[in-house]
Amino acid sequence: MLLSPRPPSATVMRLLAAYNIGFYDLVAVYRRLDRMCRMAALPQQPELYLLRGRHLNDFAVGNRKYLAFAITDGMLRAVTMRELLAVLAHEIATLPTMIPLACSWPIRSVVSRDLCLTLAVQLW
Repeated sequence: MLLSPRPPSATVMRLLAAYNIGFYDLVAVYRRLDRMCRMAALPQQPELYLLRGRHLNDFAVGNRKYLAFAITDGMLRAVTMRELLAVLAHEIATLPTMIPLACSWPIRSVVSRDLCLTLAVQLW
């Protein structure tokens, strides 16, 4: 891992003290995420992780084969199911140009919310 140019996504999440969100914790989200991943031709569904914090933030780590998405506790509390799916669709859509460890944006701004809702509808 130390010689690797990009550490495994599970290792990064462990270093950030993120908790793995299991399938039965967010069944509806995982089912829709599975559908979006199949449409985007991802080899496997990404793992979801929860970070402590009241701010609204998300990011993806890894690559197309070993992918993980992190969302903050504040985001889960503040956004609707549709907005959360739009956030995840945004992360899937940015995979080809993903900058390691940083793909965050303000969910409550009108422009970014509308853009991500459009991406979610296109992938849904």
